[in-house]
Amino acid sequence: MRLNLIATCVLGLLFSGAESYAGNFELSFNGSYFKRNNGPIAGANSFTTIQSLGGGVGYYFVQNTGIELSYKNSKSTDIFNQEVPSIVNPVTTTRSTELDDISVSLILEMGGRKSSVRPYVRGGVGYMVRKTAQSGTTRAVGGSETLPIYLGGVSTTNSMSANTGLGVKFFFLSSTALELSGTIYATELTEDTIYLHYSFSGGIKFVF
Repeated sequence: MRLNLIATCVLGLLFSGAESYAGNFELSFNGSYFKRNNGPIAGANSFTTIQSLGGGVGYYFVQNTGIELSYKNSKSTDIFNQEVPSIVNPVTTTRSTELDDISVSLILEMGGRKSSVRPYVRGGVGYMVRKTAQSGTTRAVGGSETLPIYLGGVSTTNSMSANTGLGVKFFFLSSTALELSGTIYATELTEDTIYLHYSFSGGIKFVF
């Protein structure tokens, strides 16, 4: 009897006000671009570039709770010089990590539906493909010719992923908002080493 009463109260709180927003969909598009100068290494400036592009479709089954299917592609690229034994001139190295992730996430939104600023938290699971690549070039001794250097090629890893994050929506129209979000992805969950990847992006969201 007591358990039934508690369950009834929890469901009542969760679904209170659901009529005002239940059944609504959200369509989102997001991306980011960032470039940083890391300073000189082995006689030349080094750079890091991070870019991402993604989107998602969400469905709110109660006022402040929804589920979203999302996709994100992100790539981080480092370009730097390094000294390699047996090679006279520094090797200009390009090292990149590219992530393709498909996730299903639960979203809990705070703030009323009449509010123009609506923060939220999210968490979910998905499937990620992680590609790492490294290549290099060096200048020929006594000339200007550029020579390729093999530094390991491309490695691909497929694994389940988990994610959690925070975000906020700024509604400037009743059905259109600007969105800022930050997400942490964990991959290779069953391995000895779990990799964490961080993503920050901005975009636009439509409610219909």
